[in-house]
Amino acid sequence: MPSPATHALATALIISLLSCGSQPQSPQPPQPVTPQENTGTTATCTYTYVHDSTTVSFTAYKFEGKTGVGGTFNQVEVYPLTESGLLAQVLNAMEFRIPVQGTNTANDDRDNKIKDHFWGNLKNTATIMGQIVEVSGTETEGKLMASITLNEVTHQVPGTYTLANGNIRMAFELDMTQFDGLQAIAALNKVCEDLHREAPGQKSILWPNVSVAVTGFLKKDCAGTN
Repeated sequence: MPSPATHALATALIISLLSCGSQPQSPQPPQPVTPQENTGTTATCTYTYVHDSTTVSFTAYKFEGKTGVGGTFNQVEVYPLTESGLLAQVLNAMEFRIPVQGTNTANDDRDNKIKDHFWGNLKNTATIMGQIVEVSGTETEGKLMASITLNEVTHQVPGTYTLANGNIRMAFELDMTQFDGLQAIAALNKVCEDLHREAPGQKSILWPNVSVAVTGFLKKDCAGTN
């Protein structure tokens, strides 16, 4: 027969087991995660436009076979509404002004003809005015809409952008028919008629389409990186 001491010990063990099994632990409230502990979060990156980093180049097209003739503008003024922020915030509402007297195709004779007979036949176009009015995409590529004014006509022109290592490139295709620019195209083609004829007997052509590329640099800063 068990002794009183043994019986007391067994009773104590049963009470202890019952108390642990029959009273579930209350869930503990989640502990806040400090920034130092949250090492798996995705970094939020902001961008800052680097002034004087922007260049604007263009490609016009001549000949029936549509051969490109490239050039640049010596000067471009950029005015971001938001100096620093998310990529879309920096690009959206960014304004630019391009003085047309800075047209540079690395050929002085051609440059003078473009200034006199093309730009000279457009109304109030000493400066091309533009603004980015719409941005959609990722931090590597996307689409743009730019509002461009020349020849006293404002037209929205779609474009694209790519971004890599801070270098951004925006590309647009302008159609001078949308800016009432066919008279200026014809005037320039007339003074360059033989130069815009690829071979004897072929038609002299200066196409109204112009490809425009804008490049610049955005400084990137990502919070939460290790």
